[in-house]
Amino acid sequence: MPWPEPSDFEPRYSSRFEYYLQSGEALSTDPAYVGAVQTALRRRGYYGGRSDGVFSEEVRFAIERLQKNHSQPVTGTLTVSVRRALHLP
Repeated sequence: MPWPEPSDFEPRYSSRFEYYLQSGEALSTDPAYVGAVQTALRRRGYYGGRSDGVFSEEVRFAIERLQKNHSQPVTGTLTVSVRRALHLP
């Protein structure tokens, strides 16, 4: 079993529905959500770093590669289309 990351202990919403109401900019500052994004990007082969909950340059580059492969506008930001591509709320 892998070791827990600091983002594993961050507070989360009680249901997934509340994440749908948040903007990508607000979610990019939420360590728990960024950790989920990092894990989802790693599973798809776009990200090779740690799931530490920090929206770093590596995460931005991984999102840019995902956007390019999915024929989306390449911005490197956490947009609704990126969240849908990663199957995240």
